[in-house]
Formats: sequence, structure tokens, C-alpha cells
Amino acid sequence: MGLMFRFPKDDGLAFIFNKEAPISLHMFFVFFTIDIIYLNKNKKVIKILKNAKPFTPYIKSVNCKYILELKDSKNLQLNDKIIFK
Repeated sequence: MGLMFRFPKDDGLAFIFNKEAPISLHMFFVFFTIDIIYLNKNKKVIKILKNAKPFTPYIKSVNCKYILELKDSKNLQLNDKIIFK
């Protein structure tokens, strides 16, 4: 469900998939803009989608293992490595 019907108090959330695969998203019932960060299996940033608009019906798939949905991606750049467990 991601950020659908939610108003997070923190910075966002992470999706962790079993393996790298093409993942498409939508923004139905997400009521604010977010940045979407796609990471490969090595937790390296492979794509940043800034300011995804609420109620966008389809966001093209990206081959990834992790997705971060953030209020603001701040200083993240392509090829940055994100450390989390």
C-alpha cells in the first residue's frame, strides 16, 4: 500500500522486494508529492524520480530490488550507496 491513505510523520518508507524485477508504481490515494528512489541489489541509487504527483495513474517500471518513497530526496544522487539493514 505504500503511502496510500497515509500522512507520514517521518521522512518516508522503504519497499524491499525478493529479487530485482521491473516494478511499476501508481500514486492513487497518495495526497502529496514524493520523491521515488530506485536501488539495485547492491543498494546503489539507479534512478531518482522527483516530485511524483498525487493521483498519477502509472509510473513506468524500473528494474530494482528496493524503492524508497521520501518526502524529499535531499542530497541523494545517482550511484550513491544507501546503507540500511
